[in-house]
Amino acid sequence: MYRFLGFLVLGLIFWSLSTTPCFPQDTELTQMLVRVKPAVVLIYVQVTGEVTINTDEGPQKFSAEPITRTGSGFLIHPRGYLVTNGHVVQVYYENNEEQLRDYFLRKILLQYFIGDDSQHVPEDRLLKQLNKLVNQFKKNAQVVIKKDLKVILSNRQVYTAEVKAYSPPIQPRPGKLSVPGYNYKAEAGKDISILKIEDKDLPIVYLGDSDSVQLGEPVYIVGYPGVVISHPYLTPQIEPTVTTGTISGTKIDVKGMPIIQTDAAVTWGNSGGPAFNRRGEVIGVATFISMRQGQAIQGFNFLVPINTVKEFIRASGVPIGEASIFNKLWEEALSLYYQGKFDEALEKLEEVNRIHRDFPDVIKLQKQIQTLIVNNKHGGHKSKKILPYILILVGLAAIGAGFYVWNKSKRKEEEVSTPPKMETKVVSTEVYGILVGESGPIAGKVFKIGPKGVKIGRDPNKNDIVIPDDRISREHAWVGPEGDSVVVKDLDSSNGTFVNNTDVRITKQALKEGDVIILGKGNFASLKFKKA
Repeated sequence: MYRFLGFLVLGLIFWSLSTTPCFPQDTELTQMLVRVKPAVVLIYVQVTGEVTINTDEGPQKFSAEPITRTGSGFLIHPRGYLVTNGHVVQVYYENNEEQLRDYFLRKILLQYFIGDDSQHVPEDRLLKQLNKLVNQFKKNAQVVIKKDLKVILSNRQVYTAEVKAYSPPIQPRPGKLSVPGYNYKAEAGKDISILKIEDKDLPIVYLGDSDSVQLGEPVYIVGYPGVVISHPYLTPQIEPTVTTGTISGTKIDVKGMPIIQTDAAVTWGNSGGPAFNRRGEVIGVATFISMRQGQAIQGFNFLVPINTVKEFIRASGVPIGEASIFNKLWEEALSLYYQGKFDEALEKLEEVNRIHRDFPDVIKLQKQIQTLIVNNKHGGHKSKKILPYILILVGLAAIGAGFYVWNKSKRKEEEVSTPPKMETKVVSTEVYGILVGESGPIAGKVFKIGPKGVKIGRDPNKNDIVIPDDRISREHAWVGPEGDSVVVKDLDSSNGTFVNNTDVRITKQALKEGDVIILGKGNFASLKFKKA
């Protein structure tokens, strides 16, 4: 009998291996890269100039082609703090209005007052002609400058950004450099800027330690290279690109600051993008590339170390280490997927979408899982769900049978020599308060708060108070005794827990007689607390 059971268990194990879906060999790396991508953002800067010139026919308005810059960045706090390069936002942030007015006036004069003649005039004569027109119109011309700074997530959400900290670009030489003819000075800096957008529960990256990077260590740079987002052979899309390489060395810039060298491909648009190590931690920020005669030389690119960036983060007062609900759910969904728990992963992805919708990798994973589930239902891996239970039951049967035979005579002996022990189970009936449903599906219902408290959520298998509403998290909140008080705790719910009003989301709060617990910003359900 036991030999038969052994062969049966082995056969089931081999059968399960033959029907298990195959994943890429390096799933850990794939999972890491997919995990970090939602927190990498596109930075877009636009400066426009409207020029009004007094002509013989009266004032005329002209609009020149705007100055645009794109770069990359990465979110470091769920409430919208992010990092990018100083040079990405330089034209937006610096006090350069006089330069910009001159730039747009020259563009208009060249386009509308010189026009096609500029193609046939030698460069030195063209410059003299342009300077003459500038001197003629400069006093009476009005130039209105408008600057815009936007942050775009890969789910196409667009935010207006504010600069919280700024350091100028790294320059070929240290110190300040005055620009002749303008009230403007260029200064060599560390090329870091901290921005802020208004939102919450955003995806974030985790920061590493750049002092611990090793020569030859793999590095993964994520960003929005302009050659990809505006490629003529590709449809317009906003999704970060990953390039890979290794740490080539550590250098010192002209100001004496450390710089990390890498052979990972970097180009225009990657500026400000994060460089990750194998653990998915940011170790540096793409800053500048190597050039020769106007052409980029790939394989010799440089990163600002993340430990340098941390100086700016601290100076900006950004609290590091605050957890992101989006990250928690997204990481759980990926883990469930790679474990082959497709139904559970799909449920978790629905929770991700309730926080922030339409991230490309979330959509792709949903489609992959739905395809796998459909294939399973049509015979691909139909029996996979029940297989673990079969293996457990067969294994337990074999072990149980063995123990039964071995212990049979011993149990008889113990029954004679040892008097039976009587166990008395003590059940606490102490009540610490009651909750009365005020609104939602639980309105009018009464719930007692015992020593273990009560858990509130929509999952009937995990909660004492069940609220069947998709806007309520599976495990939303807990109410119970703690010390001398009864407290309510939010369990990382998607839509938050509040007390008495929806102004401030709570993490934990002691309850007073008559306090109303509100579930969700939209007051999807509420309960009033009364003392016992």
